Amino acid sequence: MANNHIPVFKNEKFGRLTVISLSKGAANGEHVLYKCVCDCGKILDVAASQLRRKVRTSCGCKRDEDIKVLGLKSRKQLTNSDLFGDYQVIKDLGTNKNRKAIYQVKCKCGHLTTMTGCRLRDGLKLNCYHV
Repeated sequence: MANNHIPVFKNEKFGRLTVISLSKGAANGEHVLYKCVCDCGKILDVAASQLRRKVRTSCGCKRDEDIKVLGLKSRKQLTNSDLFGDYQVIKDLGTNKNRKAIYQVKCKCGHLTTMTGCRLRDGLKLNCYHV
């Protein structure tokens, strides 16, 4: 099998990630992993292909900052009193088979149903049709 690995160099910067070294467990299937440090200080292993294609540019701290700046709520912040359209969050049900956060919600008429957190936050069809 041909080696089509594009090298990544020490101290090379990809967004908020700076390459420290080749990871000790460097082979993850066919992916070469590099140990990187994020600007926030977190250290993580990232595939060279994710760095080169700019798929991974931070440890996740950038997304968290963007959520705060936009005033959006992350999964951890949805609580029982949160209102989204006609619906109020009642209970966190964990995740579904697609690893999406799901919640039990109650509409203003009293009807109970379940919705994903992204549907609630994005405001997708949040009008109750049971009235």
